[in-house]
Amino acid sequence: MARLIVADKPSVARDLARVLGAKRREEACFKSQTHWITWSTDRLAELCEPGDYRPEWKAWSTDALPILPTTFKVRAADAQRSHFNAVVQLMNSAQIDTIINACDAGREGELVFRYLIQLAETDKPVLRLWLSSMTDRAIVHGLQNLVPSERYDALADAARCRSEADWLVGINATRALTLVGRAQGAFGELFSVGRVQTPTLAMLADREDEIERFEPRPFWTAEATFEADGARFVGRLLVNDAEILEDEQAANDARTLANGPATITRLRKRQERQRPPRLFDLTTLQRVANTKYGLTGQQTLDAAENLYETHKLITYPRSDTNYVTADMVPALPSCVRALAFGVYKGYADHLLAQLPLQINLDVVELLDLGEHHAIIPTGIQPNEVDLTDVEQKVYDLVVRRFLATFYPDALYDLEEVVVEAGALRFAASVKQRMEAGWHEVESPMKLHEEPSHLSPVPSRDPLGLPAPALHQGQEVRAVEVHVHEGMTQPPRRHTEASLLGAMQSAGRALDNPAERNAMMESGLGTPATRASVIERLLERGYIMRHGRTLSPTPCGRALVASIPVEELRSAQLTGQWEARLVEVAAGRLEPDAFRQEVREFTARIVPAILQNKDAELGTGESVDRPVLGTCPICATAVTEGLKAFSCQSGRACSFVIFKNIAQRDISPSLVTVLLTRGRTRPLRGFVSRKGQDFSAALVLSAEGKVEFNFDEIDADTDDADTQPHAPANRASALIAAPVMTARTRPPIPGLATAPSPPLRSAPAPRSEAAPSSRPATPCPNCRKGAVIRGRKGWGCSRWKDGCRFVVWFEQFGRGLPEAQAQKLFRVGATDTLAGFVAPDGRHVSARLVLDLDAPSWVRLEGGRPEPVVLPLQPELF
Repeated sequence: MARLIVADKPSVARDLARVLGAKRREEACFKSQTHWITWSTDRLAELCEPGDYRPEWKAWSTDALPILPTTFKVRAADAQRSHFNAVVQLMNSAQIDTIINACDAGREGELVFRYLIQLAETDKPVLRLWLSSMTDRAIVHGLQNLVPSERYDALADAARCRSEADWLVGINATRALTLVGRAQGAFGELFSVGRVQTPTLAMLADREDEIERFEPRPFWTAEATFEADGARFVGRLLVNDAEILEDEQAANDARTLANGPATITRLRKRQERQRPPRLFDLTTLQRVANTKYGLTGQQTLDAAENLYETHKLITYPRSDTNYVTADMVPALPSCVRALAFGVYKGYADHLLAQLPLQINLDVVELLDLGEHHAIIPTGIQPNEVDLTDVEQKVYDLVVRRFLATFYPDALYDLEEVVVEAGALRFAASVKQRMEAGWHEVESPMKLHEEPSHLSPVPSRDPLGLPAPALHQGQEVRAVEVHVHEGMTQPPRRHTEASLLGAMQSAGRALDNPAERNAMMESGLGTPATRASVIERLLERGYIMRHGRTLSPTPCGRALVASIPVEELRSAQLTGQWEARLVEVAAGRLEPDAFRQEVREFTARIVPAILQNKDAELGTGESVDRPVLGTCPICATAVTEGLKAFSCQSGRACSFVIFKNIAQRDISPSLVTVLLTRGRTRPLRGFVSRKGQDFSAALVLSAEGKVEFNFDEIDADTDDADTQPHAPANRASALIAAPVMTARTRPPIPGLATAPSPPLRSAPAPRSEAAPSSRPATPCPNCRKGAVIRGRKGWGCSRWKDGCRFVVWFEQFGRGLPEAQAQKLFRVGATDTLAGFVAPDGRHVSARLVLDLDAPSWVRLEGGRPEPVVLPLQPELF
């Protein structure tokens, strides 16, 4: 007999198989005599769709709302049914006596496995493998300490409650608001509502409203430079203990001080200590990476996942705590010792020379932390590991924060001075850093971006270093006075760092003490989902980026303004729900009690949305739009909307194709190809969530959903095929080029049955006027023409008029992908890419920067040698 281990992804299954010596590879499984290892995914099983409960719930109509299943059903995802069947067969194999849940060590990983075991309908005993690190030693330790699955039943209950709550609120509110929009003429729109994404969108919409309502007003500040025994310091004029003055006369009165006497009436000297920051949880790591490097939350999460899972360099990244447990403390010095390499060697050697290490007690928690501890290095060195630029940055942040924990406080000498000159009072602070402490390892950063209503005031360095020797009662002289007039500024837009922080702390400013206490350990979403919520809002066209800032689109603001239920757009309710889920996971709240609360809330919001007369989601009148094709679900006309293509069915069909898929724009002509033939040619220009360019064909599944197909990706891949071919039977087209879907598409009534034209015919030659699914990119040089693709590179469409702008397909020894080229032309630089050859012959990872003064129009910036080879050290975690 053998044990079956179910991991959460193939790469984890491979690691487990390697450690357990399961070298025999079979379909969907690694095998040894004692262990079989297979894998699941987060989409292997899912909650059923409304139509799976009742036929009348399939149509999008007001008569079907609210949709409230008595009990929730789970089904296998159609796209992965083959693998699902293989896993279930393994679970029910007579050779398996025990099943081990090795899915992601958290709430969502528990849910993935529980859905799978439910559908397998097996009563075999189940054990839990809980890993916070993917090193070999951690895997062996986890396998030696398996626990009964029942220990995590409460966590599974919380996961089910969260999933069902999202389903109820998302489906009902989205359908209700979309039906309201379509009744107002927004036929081509799907207005998506979620219990986390909508409050997040509301934060951005509310901030934009504040910016628009803001009325600037003048203010003044006055600074005087005082001289005492040959040394000088700067003081700010105080009026009613405020440095910002609304009265110009008070500021002008300070001008009379020039060369006048003044006296120090108050002098306070003290020492100020700045303690090392706490270790990283995921949200704080994402915020620091965004503030310091401009990385999105999703980029940081993806890099951290790779560092944890693939490279084994850090512990579990989806953590919501910044503590370690007391039982981990004895192993921490060994981890410091293992980090004595490269740029970290000096810091580690300094700490090791002062053993025993002084642990910052702020990062040690004596109580049970729950699922995971803070993100820390594992002690493995990145030996012969070629980290990407983003992975290197995230790894550096984690290592420096860990080492800084053992360093002493930063120490400052602070002198606070009050000077009186007649009726005027000035305040100055003289601050000197006496001991750098942990600042030697990690420079301090400010992550908070509170609304600023003041315009920048010229800095005159009030620290006045070196500090003069001052004493109370000392006579000083004002030798210079400056009065500055400014205008108050509107609040700043959110960056991703500040928005992640706002999501994390949602509800903590509540007036109600009970609610505030309930929210202290929760917020909007979870650390693992907050970045994906922001990405989803971007993909759906509800928000947009401006450099590092985020703002809502008109569609996003209209959606928020059209929701009449304050709780649905409020962070307070969602935060309370997260707090309730924590209670469920702790076994302090019955799951059915939470479910009933959500059902009652859903039943209340649907009629409120449908009856809202103030919603402004459409034009209010019928708009004549070109018909692009026939809906594959309800056979009505498909037209273009503001951010999506959908049908104009009076039954409010759910069919929709968004205008942007994986960062590639989808044109109306491409939609016509999809609707006519059921698939496109392989297309370039898609970008994965990890930032990787890829090519794929788009196909329509049997359910009318757009899916990727990678069967025919080769050198002929091109996006020129955006025009519909002669009418053809869609089913025969799919037979000619097989689609990776579980169901075979049935013939569509009314379409011709002649065979489709060859799908792999040569693409039509591209010309300057050839249609493209991507909006024209202005020429960076002349700003009058557009960037077009030629035979050897990209150039300006006005080349006949004298514009000589051209960027070749190959740059510094490597090809430049289409998506990166477009990014170069639009924002001035590519992402950091591997494989460039620097002028000195080194192979480097770098980025291309647009430089109109360079002979080749571009230059290489930030070259990092590759690969990075570091000495190997033993594993510790």
